[in-house]
Amino acid sequence: MRPDDDTINKGAAARTDAWFAMLEANLIPGHIQVALENANDLERLNKEVEKGAALLIYRIPREVSERGAEAGRVCALVLAGLPAKAQGNVILTFDGWNTDPREMFEIPQAVDFCRGLLLGDIATPSLEQAHDILTILLDEEKLAFVDGELVKPDTLTMSGRMWLIGAAFPGEVYFRDRRAPSGWMRDWDKSLQIRNWLLGQSGPPKS
Repeated sequence: MRPDDDTINKGAAARTDAWFAMLEANLIPGHIQVALENANDLERLNKEVEKGAALLIYRIPREVSERGAEAGRVCALVLAGLPAKAQGNVILTFDGWNTDPREMFEIPQAVDFCRGLLLGDIATPSLEQAHDILTILLDEEKLAFVDGELVKPDTLTMSGRMWLIGAAFPGEVYFRDRRAPSGWMRDWDKSLQIRNWLLGQSGPPKS
């Protein structure tokens, strides 16, 4: 490879690429990816938690997320059954949508899945369930921040509380009046309001 060849990432971008490649191959100690599709997968995930896995990536197959809110409610039961050691360490990813040009929050089935996961029965939402789910999901402030400074921005885009809230409440959190690579921009203030409300830390978000 020529020294001036710019076809590969270098510096910080190269380190980020390497980190994700190692993560995909389960080569980072304390980090594990599991596609939960059956009872054996769930048993394996529980064992990884008990062994002290620092980060658990729960991969949701497309055929599961396409089932909408009902599948989200089942997923919530799975997450609620994880050991206490998993709190703040779980990331959700949606597999099988990479060829779909839409953002995840533009896909009705994915939005319904996330709302079912957070709120249970949409007709009679459970804020207690939302609190339990948000508690177990990635604690960005500990994983992505050091002394209050964001050091792993890509971690926030993988999943976590804010991503799930954005997917569940797309009409509240995303809007089109600013330019972004996808044409959308996340309203972080609104995201925080919704998160704090669902965690029982504040009243309903302001309109």
